[in-house]
Amino acid sequence: MDAMYFFGFRLDFIKNFYETSSQPFLNIKSDIENGIAPYEPPYAEDGEPPFELAWNQADASLVVLGGSCISMLGGALHVLLDSLMQLHGNKEEFVATKSKDGWWGKHQSYFQARGVDFSSSGADMTLLSEIILARNRVQHPEGLSAGNAKYQQEDLDKVSNPFFVKAADIELFQGLNGEGHSLLFMPEVFVDLEKLTTAIEEVRKFGHWFTQKLGYAPRDW
Repeated sequence: MDAMYFFGFRLDFIKNFYETSSQPFLNIKSDIENGIAPYEPPYAEDGEPPFELAWNQADASLVVLGGSCISMLGGALHVLLDSLMQLHGNKEEFVATKSKDGWWGKHQSYFQARGVDFSSSGADMTLLSEIILARNRVQHPEGLSAGNAKYQQEDLDKVSNPFFVKAADIELFQGLNGEGHSLLFMPEVFVDLEKLTTAIEEVRKFGHWFTQKLGYAPRDW
């Protein structure tokens, strides 16, 4: 199995999927804000703007799309590691490997014991960990009535300034200190094209390094 080829193909698919799928929602928001037919008069922030429901639905759809894509990205990384462990590792030894940090920590511990240190990859290890954290929040909502996925206190204990957050939420989040953020505000998991692209490139960088460490020839993906 050419894991490198399929991994690169998957990364390209995720980005293209977001770019293509986001356009209808971006167009709706833009048309409403600019008063383009059939959204007339133009959207306004004062009072109750016309077409507010349609705008909010389009905006929420973009959040769901971003969450879906970051989930696919985290899943692709997981499958790559599992696939190459099965091809080049020892299943019994891997199963016996202990880690408190889920599959990401388990793979790090397993391969580090065999001379492959993930921190030497040149990729942003904090961001890679955040991809997995965001994926877990998106895939495990707090309840049926919950809206968009939000970070929890246990997440913020691991990552004090999460990457996958709206700019406005970052300002509010950084303005709170101590226990304030847990009582007053928990930032939503937010993934747009810019953040998704950055995440994909870091995963791609790690994939290049990891596969080469296992003896694969470099590929242009």
